[in-house]
Formats: sequence, structure tokens, C-alpha cells
Amino acid sequence: MKTDFIKAHGLGNDFIIFDCGTGNIPNIGGDTAQHLCDRHFGIGADGVVILTPCRDARAYMRIINSDGSDAKMCGNAARCVARLFYEKDRLNEFTIDTPAGIKRMKVKAEDGNFISASVNIGRLRAVGRFDCVINGSGAEFMRVDAGNPHAVTYSIYPEENDFLKHGRMISSHPLFAEGTNVEFAKRDSDSHITLKVYERGAGVTLACGTGAAAAFFAGYKTGLLRNEAECELSGGTLRAAINENDEVIISGGAEIVYTGSVELPESEN
Repeated sequence: MKTDFIKAHGLGNDFIIFDCGTGNIPNIGGDTAQHLCDRHFGIGADGVVILTPCRDARAYMRIINSDGSDAKMCGNAARCVARLFYEKDRLNEFTIDTPAGIKRMKVKAEDGNFISASVNIGRLRAVGRFDCVINGSGAEFMRVDAGNPHAVTYSIYPEENDFLKHGRMISSHPLFAEGTNVEFAKRDSDSHITLKVYERGAGVTLACGTGAAAAFFAGYKTGLLRNEAECELSGGTLRAAINENDEVIISGGAEIVYTGSVELPESEN
């Protein structure tokens, strides 16, 4: 079955989006998502996004990681959806429903041109600590619930090879029954951090919206950061802020790369 899709990215974190507002909803499971995300034999992406009609919001957003697992929330995917709905319907403010709840979106535009989008991630929660030894040194991680699980440390900022090794190890640690996203953060000032993210279900990623939110939240709660900060990732910079309701808001760019159509299986084995 030929189905239209949109390829988009938020700071290099890229997605294959199926907008099913008026058509048939494709039967995409983990195996199909893995094939679509394969960068050699498929379209290539960090994840698949399926938008379906929703009574309580503009759309319901389902996210499938490149390994075929489902994600509860993704800030970069949400901003890509904001860009899509702005270009399609000129919507500047709306909500989307997700497995992590309804999220509020706002678009900044000038003279009809998209500039950036913000997503209200909501109230994050610190849910404990995780201590481990990395290269002979102790590292303390704050476990953060951002609708999906995160482990954030400001104790150590590893080199690339160590980042991959330790990110993978912590992400799959038995303490985290469903895995966790891992953030290594370096405080540059009280309003700027540099961040590396190992994303469960996708691995090393150029950017992660909820990862930036979790790292900012951990820094803010421990007194390292002010109530606004820039989070510099490999793919670019996101701005994080916490409002009067203790909700974390992430802002940044999003790009639509191209549109196309792809043959999908009639059913998922």
C-alpha cells in the first residue's frame, strides 16, 4: 500500500511522519518501523511518527523508535509536528496528545515564515539517584521523569568513545526495567550547558528535546542553572525554561526535508 510521508528533523534528530488526519491509518509495527528507519535499506530516520485524529487535541502522536520500540514522548518530534501543522494550516498554537499526556505547542513566525517552535513538556519529576563508576571515577546521575525516563549527570563529560560505551551501559542497566535515556551534561555557565544524549531505542542522537528538558531540570533543581538556559547539543541549540507552574518548556528549530510515498505492508507479522 503506497502511503505518503513527510521527512523532518529537529536539530538533526530526524523522523518519518505519517499524517493520517483524513486518510487510512497505516498498520506500522516495530518491524516495519525498523525497516523504514534503516539508513541503508529504508528511508532512514531516528524514529517514525504517526499522527491520527484525536477528540481532545489537534492530533494524537505515536512515536516508534528506530529499534521498533514505542516512545512515550519526543520533544524534537513534537516540534517537527508543529512545523508541519504551521505550514499546512497556519496554526500558531495548539495541543497534541501523546502517551505522556497532552502537550501544548506554540510556533514563532515572522511574515508567515516559521522561525521556531516550543513544546511544554510539563512538570518533570526527580525520581531518585543512580551512582556508578566511570573510568575509575564516581558519577552521580539524577533520575528524571519527563514523560519518559532519563538519567542525567553533571559529574563527568566523557569523550566520544566512552560516551557511546557508557551511554549504552547505563541505558540498559537492570535498574531501568524499560531502559532509560542518558544525558551527560557539562555546565559552561548558569545559563548554558553542553550535552551528549544516548537515547533508548535510537542510540547516540544529534539532539533530544526531552533529554535537554531533563538535563536542564536536573541542573536547575541542584542550583547549577538559572530558570532559563541554552542546551547545546551536537545538532544545535535548544532553549529551556521553567515557568511559574514548574513546567519545562523547550524551544528550537524544526525543518521539513522532503515529502514522498512509500510502500507499506498490508499487515505487520
